[in-house]
Amino acid sequence: MRLGDIMNFTGLLDHRIGIDELSTDDVASTFSAIVDALVSGGAIDATDSDTLRDALIARESSGSTAFQYGFALPHVFSDLVDRIWVAAARHPGGLDMAAADGEKTTIIICIVGPESERDAYLSLLRTIAGIVRDGHWRRFMHQALTASDIFETLLEAETT
Repeated sequence: MRLGDIMNFTGLLDHRIGIDELSTDDVASTFSAIVDALVSGGAIDATDSDTLRDALIARESSGSTAFQYGFALPHVFSDLVDRIWVAAARHPGGLDMAAADGEKTTIIICIVGPESERDAYLSLLRTIAGIVRDGHWRRFMHQALTASDIFETLLEAETT
């Protein structure tokens, strides 16, 4: 990995929101909680929260973003944000997001970005997906006690 790539990845995670413990019962309420956190973090205006939640639900309806191993990477382009935002959430009880392996999702890493940031958004999505596929880093994220621990694992994985 080149230093410029690492700095770019780190920079893309500068605008991040963490949810240490979700206890939602379904995908719609999970996306509502994530959007509420993005509102609280200053990513979007509260008046736009329903629109962003609906966009996430529509994206999920077109095909599950749940990976195997308890991970989901929901993502959506939205001009409601002016830069890429990443929200990481732990769901200790697990959530059925129709993963290919049938396992419940316990870690959700959501990416929201404007269409104008398409290349960086797709690069970030690919990078995070690659880290999630690596059993070593996946174990560390499952051991995370906070969303901040998830972000730290992502950053460490990208720099090694």
